[in-house]
This record gives sequence, C-alpha cells and structure tokens, in this order.
Amino acid sequence: MRYKIRKHYRFDEVTADTAKRKSEKLIMCESEFIRELILCNSEAGKYILLRRDLKKIMNELSYIGEEINHIAHKSNMMILHDGDIKVIEVYANVLHNMRIALIDKINRIKNDDV
Repeated sequence: MRYKIRKHYRFDEVTADTAKRKSEKLIMCESEFIRELILCNSEAGKYILLRRDLKKIMNELSYIGEEINHIAHKSNMMILHDGDIKVIEVYANVLHNMRIALIDKINRIKNDDV
C-alpha cells in the first residue's frame, strides 16, 4: 500500500531512540512501527513481534501438517519406511523448540523486555 498523506510528529530524544531501536529489532521502518501502534490497541507495541512469530509458526505448522498427512497416507497403504518415522521425530523436535522460543518471547513481553 502506498501512503499519500505525510504527517510530522515531534518526539523527545528518548522516545525517538526507543521507536528507532524497537523498529530495528522488529525489522521494520519507524513509520510502519508507529502505524502498527496507532492501528492496533494500546498494548500493540509489545505484541507486534509476537504476532509476526505466531504467523511464522502457523506457516511452519501447516507445512509439518502436510508432511504428516503424506506420511499417514503412506502408512495406510502399508509402505511406511523407517525414514518417515525419523522425519516425524525431527518435526516433533522442531515443534518443541518453537514452543520453547514462543514461551520465552511471551515471558519477555510480559516482563516488558521487548
């Protein structure tokens, strides 16, 4: 989306530095970061990063689900291989690590360490 209206806002040095630091951490430009804060609820600043991570996790879960369905289909046809079981174990480890990372990020957000 191309934005046509330009607004100028004044910040003190601390606020400007905080906005710059947090936007860089989220890999977004400052104007995008401020738009997210305005368009979302008052706690949005804390949850932008979490929302992006959740989207990544949902995409990963979708991929893993497709792979597990493929393996289940092979199992139903009685052509399951040992490698398929190892793939399921790898996906279980990936999901476990993603869960731990997500819980860690939620705890950091709760403690205001964004």
